[in-house]
Amino acid sequence: MTRVLYSGDLRKALYGLRTAPRAWQDRLAELLHTHHFQHMQSEANVYDSLALKVIILVYADGLMVAGDRSAINSLMATLTQSLLLKRTGDLTIDGVGAEFVGRTCTRQGDADSNKYLQGILDSYGLATCKPAATTGTGAQSSKTATV
Repeated sequence: MTRVLYSGDLRKALYGLRTAPRAWQDRLAELLHTHHFQHMQSEANVYDSLALKVIILVYADGLMVAGDRSAINSLMATLTQSLLLKRTGDLTIDGVGAEFVGRTCTRQGDADSNKYLQGILDSYGLATCKPAATTGTGAQSSKTATV
């Protein structure tokens, strides 16, 4: 599966009306829910679809989408029919940057995530800790998780 990171902005300005940002969030949430996306319990601006294997981060009038290339292309084509979206970046090529929330994200190759995470755990002395469920994942509640 090819993983892609896509960033985009709403092309039409939201500014000038006090209720415009809320209207944008409500409209986007409605569209995403029709495509079987759910917002995380722990972060209302992050949507995921387990079926599509796509995650969407929403900030003000910007979107960052990560997941399977074909699923993202299909989703963005559908959303573009209802919203005026402009693609601002695509992190499929190493060294190419994409703008999101005033920051430039640059892909620096595929990393071995297990090795990376193990290095972080080792550096903080947490490699031998037991895992615990986190909120918003639909797993066991963190209040009842054993640590």
